Amino acid sequence: MRVIFFCGDGSRYGMAHLEPMLASDFEVVAVVFGTPARWATFRRALSGKKHVDLKHRSFFQLLKRIGPALMHRWRSRRERRDVLNMVARYNVPLWTEDDVNSEAFIAKAKKLAPDLVISAAYPQIFKQPLLDIGKKQAVNFHPSLLPKFRGAHPHFWTIVEGETESGVTAHVMTTALDEGPIVAQRGFDITGFTYADLYNKIVAETPALVQDVADYYLQGRGELKPQDPAGVSYYRNNRPIHSKIFWNLHSAERIKNLSRTGTAYFFFRGKKIMLLQAEARDKNRNMTNSLEVVPGAIVDVKDNGLVVQASSGFVHIQQIRYQNKTLEFKQWAKSWRIHIGEILG
Repeated sequence: MRVIFFCGDGSRYGMAHLEPMLASDFEVVAVVFGTPARWATFRRALSGKKHVDLKHRSFFQLLKRIGPALMHRWRSRRERRDVLNMVARYNVPLWTEDDVNSEAFIAKAKKLAPDLVISAAYPQIFKQPLLDIGKKQAVNFHPSLLPKFRGAHPHFWTIVEGETESGVTAHVMTTALDEGPIVAQRGFDITGFTYADLYNKIVAETPALVQDVADYYLQGRGELKPQDPAGVSYYRNNRPIHSKIFWNLHSAERIKNLSRTGTAYFFFRGKKIMLLQAEARDKNRNMTNSLEVVPGAIVDVKDNGLVVQASSGFVHIQQIRYQNKTLEFKQWAKSWRIHIGEILG
C-alpha cells in the first residue's frame, strides 16, 4: 500500500513517527517536511507572537536573545543530517514543501498514485483536495485519547486538567479538526505524570500505534470507530497567560497540576517565579478561629513546604525556579526572608 507521509519534522512528536513509518510494511513513496517559513507561520498562528524588532538593542541583549537560537540551529543541522541519512537508507524521496494545499504540490503528489495520506504533527491544515489524493483515506496521528482534547498541544492540557489517563490515537482525517473515525488507539495511566513524563510516554507508544495502523490497512485487523460526540473536548494552543497562577481563581488542585507542566508562574515582590513542584491540601494548622485571608497569602512555613491560600484549598510550594536557578522552598524562604502574611501575585 503506497503512502505519502507528511512528517512534522519540527516536532519531537512528529519525528517519533518517521522511522516506524519507514520500517513498516507500508510502501512509503515520499516523506514530506515543511519549510522553515511554513513552520514559522504555523508557530506564529499558535502563539500569537509577531516578529520582535531587534533594532537598537545592545550586543549583549542580542546575544542573549539569538544565542540559544544559534545553538538550536547547529543541533538541528546535525540532527537533519541524521534524518537525511535515515531516509536515504530506505531509498525514499524527501520533499520540503511550503504549501501542501497548492495546486502544484497536489499535482506532483498525485503522480505517485498514493493509496494513503498519513500525517503526524504536520504544520499545516489539510484542505479537501489534498485529503482526496489517496485512493483510500487520509490518516492523522494525534497525542490524546480522542474525542478528548481535540486541537493543539493536548498533552499540555491533559496535565492541566488533571486527567489520570491519556493515550495516542490514529484517526481518519476530514476537514473538521480531529473529528474523523478512529483507526487505532492506545491508552495508558498517567497518574502523577509531569508534562515531560507524558511526552516521553507518548513518544514511546508511537511505534506500536504505527504498527496498529499498518495492521488495520494491510491485515484488516480492527475496525473504524466513530468518535463519541458526548466525549468531545477541544483546546486551542496554550499561551503564557494559561500558565499564570491566579490565586483568587485557581483551586489548589489546579495550581498543582499547572506546576506539573513546568511552565507555571506567579509574581512575588515584583519578580517572576516559576513554580516547579507543589502539592494541594484541604487544611492548614494556622487557619483556626474562622480566620479568612486573601488568596495568594502565605499562611504557613512547614518542613514540607511554603503554604499559600488558593481560591479553595492550600498550595504547598516545594520547589521554584528564579533566574534559571532551581531552589527548594527552604532555600527560597531563607534567602528571601519570607514571612507569613506576605502576598503572592
